[in-house]
Amino acid sequence: MENAKIDHIVRRIWDVIKKEELSDFEAVEQIACLLLIWEGFLGFRSERYGWEEVLSQHPGIYQEKVRSILDSWRDRFRFYGLHPELKVSSPALSFMLKSFMDLYREMDSDRKELDRTGFLPAGFILNLFLHKINWSYTKNEVWLPRHIIKLMVALADPQKKDRILDPACGTGGFLLTAGEHVVARQHSGGIDEDGFPYPDIDGNVRYDFLSSSQGIERSEKLYCLAVYNLLLNGVKTPLISKDDFLARMPLEKFDLVLANPPFGLKVDFRRHDSRFNTHYSDVLFIEQISENLMTGEGRAVVIMPENFLTNQSNSYVACREYLIREHTLEAVVSLPSGIFRPHTNGKSAILIFRRQSIEQPYPVWFADLQSDGYSLDSNRRRMQGNPLPEMVKMFQERNPSREKDEDDTSFFVSSEEIERNKWQLSYTLYRTEPYIKQHLRPPGQLMDEILRLEQEIVEDLQKLRNIAPWIESN
Repeated sequence: MENAKIDHIVRRIWDVIKKEELSDFEAVEQIACLLLIWEGFLGFRSERYGWEEVLSQHPGIYQEKVRSILDSWRDRFRFYGLHPELKVSSPALSFMLKSFMDLYREMDSDRKELDRTGFLPAGFILNLFLHKINWSYTKNEVWLPRHIIKLMVALADPQKKDRILDPACGTGGFLLTAGEHVVARQHSGGIDEDGFPYPDIDGNVRYDFLSSSQGIERSEKLYCLAVYNLLLNGVKTPLISKDDFLARMPLEKFDLVLANPPFGLKVDFRRHDSRFNTHYSDVLFIEQISENLMTGEGRAVVIMPENFLTNQSNSYVACREYLIREHTLEAVVSLPSGIFRPHTNGKSAILIFRRQSIEQPYPVWFADLQSDGYSLDSNRRRMQGNPLPEMVKMFQERNPSREKDEDDTSFFVSSEEIERNKWQLSYTLYRTEPYIKQHLRPPGQLMDEILRLEQEIVEDLQKLRNIAPWIESN
């Protein structure tokens, strides 16, 4: 949703709250808490608290009003593991609440565009501020762009019956987008800016199925933001656990795992029952994800760094062998460098696999997403076209028996060939450059051409010789 007035209001709110000497996370948490209060927390209308009447009074009453609501809702917040405190000054609070009023009015005037985002109004506002967080300061935690989340969810194609797990849920983006995907199948409101169906937010099945899905987050800050994000987008019972996914035993089984694990993180322990003798989190995440999948049809869509695909250390090679031999690796989708900009320029790929082993060799689909629909510089401007739904269509229609075109950006590689290459999963390793046919003329024709050119040279020299006496005389 592009709206210059909304962007201006958001910038002003952010400038004001950052002057309160709060960290990015603290600032967004304050905004999320105030949005919950504004919305009446879980379904009550904001008119119940008479904000328009309150805002017409002296600003000194605002803090008293907010603190009284926080006190009265203390048990309700505690139920969700939240312990909010008001940390902004009275002038800042006054400005923020009045700006909320302006934001809601502006969104009401452009409701159709708001609906295309898939967010509820308060959830949309919160996500605008989530983008303000400087993720480069967070160790090994990379903000995954929303359109890449949409791509991964569309590749997974979650169904209403599925129990979904996000083991490193961050701010809850995968769970929310999975909810949007399921609802849009039954109550579609149209096509969003990235080319995917968006849900009709009035659909009465919105996010109901998420009551059996779960997110896990080890960071206290991200855990709180995930709970706020799901609450503000209509999920009344968000199942988010503050826990370390790698340290917990897999007590439950899920139909689908969607994950953006921390990249390059070394954990300070080794599970005694792990088959891999390593401290590297990406290897351990793959193992733990597998153990949380239903045997047979349990599937996972996971984004992994390029290093995981090619690293030749023993644990990485063993993990990739485990992924292919004891699972069905359906696809490797290579992503362009720059999708994580401006935070990092690292290259990554999406792995799609099922917890189902196949005895005989099988084909693995490799594809290259050359563009994600945005410029790959630090500005990440929207480009023309919607390449992401096209990638989903290619995945759904993949066929190993189809004859490969020279210009194809996707192809199949047998698991036997992958084994011969030490289980490496890099797209560029298996990509064969298209054969360019050379159009060469017959030798006799070339010799005739050379003789003709030499004859022209002789004739030109003869002409030059004829005028040489005239040149010498002058």
